[in-house]
Amino acid sequence: MGRKRKPTLLIIEGGRSNRSKSDLASRAKSEVKLGDNEIEPTTSVKSDKVAVKMFNHIAKIYQNNDYVTSADTVIIEQYCLTYSDYKDLVKSRKDFKRDNDKKRGSKKLASYEVSEALGKIDTMINKKNDLLQKLGKNLMLDPLSRISAKPLKPEEKPKSMLSKLGVIG
Repeated sequence: MGRKRKPTLLIIEGGRSNRSKSDLASRAKSEVKLGDNEIEPTTSVKSDKVAVKMFNHIAKIYQNNDYVTSADTVIIEQYCLTYSDYKDLVKSRKDFKRDNDKKRGSKKLASYEVSEALGKIDTMINKKNDLLQKLGKNLMLDPLSRISAKPLKPEEKPKSMLSKLGVIG
């Protein structure tokens, strides 16, 4: 099985290619572009303050980008809502531990109950964190995925003395 096709914009940005200009132009015309460049939050994101803040941050990052369109709103929404859930879990873990430390006498949970409850919360936090990392890679929000997605520009060869003098074109 062959490799997946690279988007034409990535081939052009990469510099040298074995494709002709007419071939690249015809490929660019045949590529499907879904949606427009306006990325708007959905109602489920608008109802959550943390998710709205993250959505606006991501929209600002992708503002002048041709790769991300309104068709990608669903994955951005998933990322923002998962981020909000992650923040809520971290806050509830801190609150649970603090509230239990304040309790006295019979109201205070036993240490094994506390560690069991904190273990369950930690497991949920780790699952949300893993999901955030996977979605972040898909959205190119981490440095490694950005580097692998953008092709390196070819180095320019230094001109010879003859070309500098205009003898060789």
